This record gives sequence, C-alpha cells and structure tokens, in this order.
Amino acid sequence: GQPLDVFLTKYLFEPLGMSNTFIMEDPARIVKRRAIGYQRTNGRWHQWTQGSAGPGGRGLYTCVDDLYRWDQNFYNNRLSTGKYFTEFITEGTLLGNRNVVDATPTGTYRGVKRIQFTGGMPGYVAAMTQFPDQQFTAICLCNNSTIAPWQINARIADLYLANDLEPVQNKVDHEAARRSEDEETAVDEAELRNKVGAFRLRADGRIWRIVFRNGRLLVIDHLNNAIPLIPVGRDRFQPAGGFFEETARFEFTRTAPESPFSLTSRWNGG
Repeated sequence: GQPLDVFLTKYLFEPLGMSNTFIMEDPARIVKRRAIGYQRTNGRWHQWTQGSAGPGGRGLYTCVDDLYRWDQNFYNNRLSTGKYFTEFITEGTLLGNRNVVDATPTGTYRGVKRIQFTGGMPGYVAAMTQFPDQQFTAICLCNNSTIAPWQINARIADLYLANDLEPVQNKVDHEAARRSEDEETAVDEAELRNKVGAFRLRADGRIWRIVFRNGRLLVIDHLNNAIPLIPVGRDRFQPAGGFFEETARFEFTRTAPESPFSLTSRWNGG
C-alpha cells in the first residue's frame, strides 16, 4: 500500500544512512550533483536524460558512498531480517532458485569467490563486485555507456587482491585471430534474406530484429536503432557503428539446413 520509493526509504535507505539514494518518482525533479549520461550513436555523442519514472533498477539514484554503506551491511546487518532477506544477503537468490539483480551473481574470479551486480541503460553503466571472503568490494559507476565497469573492477581486484588470486592462465585468443582475417565479403541476396527475423535476447528477453534493406542486412535493436551489418563471411558480420565496438561480430548458426537461425554477438571475444 505504499509507493516503492517510500517503502525503500523507510525500511532500507534510512536505516543504513543512505541519504543520497532514492527511487525517481518524478522525472522533472532537480537532483543536486546528478551525472548526465552520454551515449555514442552512429559515431556521435549525445546526452541521455531519463524522461519518465522507472520503478526498478532504472529508477534508482545513488552514489558510491551510499553503495559502500549497502555493501558493509552484508557483513554487519542492520536491517530487519526474514526468510527472503536472509537468502538474498547470503546467497543472492530468492525462493531457492531465482537469482536476483544479476543473471549469475555468485561465481569465482581467479580462484576466489565473487558476487557481482551489474546494470545499465543508455548513457549509464554500473558494476559492484564483491569478494566476500576478503571483505573487499570494487564499485564503478559511469556516465559513459561505452565503458565496461565490470572489467575495471576486475583490474582493481588484480591490484588489491594480488596475493589472494590464482595466476592468470595465458589463453590463446582465437577470436582475435579470426578478426584479424576478417575482410568484407560479397554475399548473395538469398543468403542475406534467409537471416531476416526477430531474435530474443536470452539475458533479458528483449527483441532485436534483422532486416534486409537496400541490399544489406541491418540489426534493429530494442531502442529502434538501425545498424548496418557488413558481411565478413557468409554467416559472420561486423556491425558498423551504433554503440558497437570494432571488435563486435555477429554470427548466425543453425542446426539443420531448414531450421531457424540462432544469432550470437561477440564483443571483445566474449
């Protein structure tokens, strides 16, 4: 019976002293020290400001100092406890099987336990990476959506937890070798057209579409941006521009000649 912002402020933020954290209920509200987001689209930079209320993670405004207070509560809890809260604060799951905040919050990094929370929207990206056994956390908030904050957190951990981490295994970067051999390739129109369709992202269910226009394929993302796909093979393409880095590649695969395609996007080999 309460607005989400009122509930969270009363039961979470105020008890932890998170005085600069709230859910944005009024998009016209003036917020002191607010960071404006920046998004690069088709080679140009644009400011990104939120024009509507968002009750979920997109509507959460916070800062590093407050996230530090939230982080410390995992080790010395000051909030009211209950079954679901206990599951969340100890394992990052609810109802025994539902991961919260991130798809796989609990894992390892170079041999040590890691719990990682990530998020983003156009113009903003964030990552909070906990190493609970060392009681060490790296927090990176950024108003430039071309940066990968989880990679920055990993580099911070490499420095501060050097004595606890396993040695880095040298791996052959097969994807980098493939990229070095990529060249723009002529592909028959029929081969392009048979890849047209809608593709649902496994991570969050959003829909991207592949369309054929003016003799080439384009990817239409969930924000209706149209990015050309340059063929570097019959089933391998490089997105040209948008928010994609130069290392990005799209690969179409199918299990049988007449079966639907699956689409894999690879960024920096991931």
